[in-house]
Amino acid sequence: MTAARTATIAATETTMKQRTLLALTLLSLSLRAQAVAFVVTRLDDPVPNGCTAGDCSLREAALAASANDPFAGTDTIQLAVGTYTLTRGPLAPDEGLSLVGAGASQTHVVTDVGLFDALIGKALSVRGMSIQTTAVDLLTAYDDSHLLLNDVAVPVGGGAILAGGAGSSLEAHDSDFRGVLECSQSPGTCTIVDSSMADFYAVPDGGGPVVLIQRSIVDGNLDPGAVPAPAVVLHGGTTTIEDSTITHIAGLQIRSQAGQQLSLLRVRYIDNNGPISTHVYADVTIKDSELLDNTARAIYADNAAHVEISGSSFIHNSVDDNSGGAVLVEHGAHVYFSNSTFSENSFSVAAAQAGARGAAIGYRNGGGAYFDLQHVTIVAPTITPFGIQGLGIGGFGGVGDVAIRVTNSILAGSCHLDAAALLQDNGDIESPGNTCGLSSANSLVSVSSSSLALGTLGDHGGPTP
Repeated sequence: MTAARTATIAATETTMKQRTLLALTLLSLSLRAQAVAFVVTRLDDPVPNGCTAGDCSLREAALAASANDPFAGTDTIQLAVGTYTLTRGPLAPDEGLSLVGAGASQTHVVTDVGLFDALIGKALSVRGMSIQTTAVDLLTAYDDSHLLLNDVAVPVGGGAILAGGAGSSLEAHDSDFRGVLECSQSPGTCTIVDSSMADFYAVPDGGGPVVLIQRSIVDGNLDPGAVPAPAVVLHGGTTTIEDSTITHIAGLQIRSQAGQQLSLLRVRYIDNNGPISTHVYADVTIKDSELLDNTARAIYADNAAHVEISGSSFIHNSVDDNSGGAVLVEHGAHVYFSNSTFSENSFSVAAAQAGARGAAIGYRNGGGAYFDLQHVTIVAPTITPFGIQGLGIGGFGGVGDVAIRVTNSILAGSCHLDAAALLQDNGDIESPGNTCGLSSANSLVSVSSSSLALGTLGDHGGPTP
């Protein structure tokens, strides 16, 4: 046998030994690295003394999970029906963890501090339980951590759930939050589905999270004594709300960071005492939505905001102010309405007596304000307090302050426009009078109500009444 042949055989044997050793090592790790389910059998919080069968508290289970092999999968802590009380500080597992109860109405965890501190780079899943603290923060997730909540309830005064830092995510399903729910990651994601909450905040240090709220309800009455009053407040990021209801809150407010994006798709914004408002420049899209019975108007477009509204209804909104019963446009905001309906919008008695303008759409403090109506129907309220000027459109400011375009729209009510506010009209109808300044060459004016023949407000096959 040649020396080369001998060397080849030796190298092959060495490689085979290395592969065998690696396989044995991986087999050993796979045998050791097993996720464990720890069953909690005690409701109290004794000095930790190990989690054994039949004698294991929630804290002892969390400590045992932390001591489990770091190569293991996510350990589970199982809690039965009952109220589990923590009195020795927050749980602080070193690895990812899953807490599973018997259901939010049956398993309750009460603590005098936060339930979990920040889980940097870790994942925490909580399912099937109510949780609450007598402190401020209940659950916190920061920097690259992941918080997954399913069938979780937080009662009134039960503490805040916070997701912050960079790259963290919060995902909630079928849950009920009656404390503060805040997503302040920058960047990061926040997804809330089939859930209810008293209010919602996005307060990032940087650009902000990507927020998605689907098939959920924001209802300030879930925490009626809250100070400040419940609201949806967005200080940054991109927010999409779909197939949801927002009610009994102090408004949906876009603040702090310019350039935010907000989309409301098939949303019912009803019975609120504050509008959807832009306190900084923002891009807002409202589609196939219903804005109903809001007592401080429905939309306040300010600060050069860009707002697009389509397929939506503004019904029975009012305000105690001098302009814009349903919508107010000012300070360079641009608002585009299409395929939408306004009906029964008005002012308070005091505002009407002072000569408030524009029961449906109002404008003031123009500085380049603009709004465009295409295929829009505006119907004056049937009963109004005395003194309103412009039961449809009206405001303060003319040429250079505001520009109004109206196309293929019905104005069943009066206007009160200052000189040259109407920039262009085409294919419109005003009924029963001639107050909007429509061009007789392009539109029809002084059309009788009987000739107009509008039916009653109702479901006629569109996305909203």
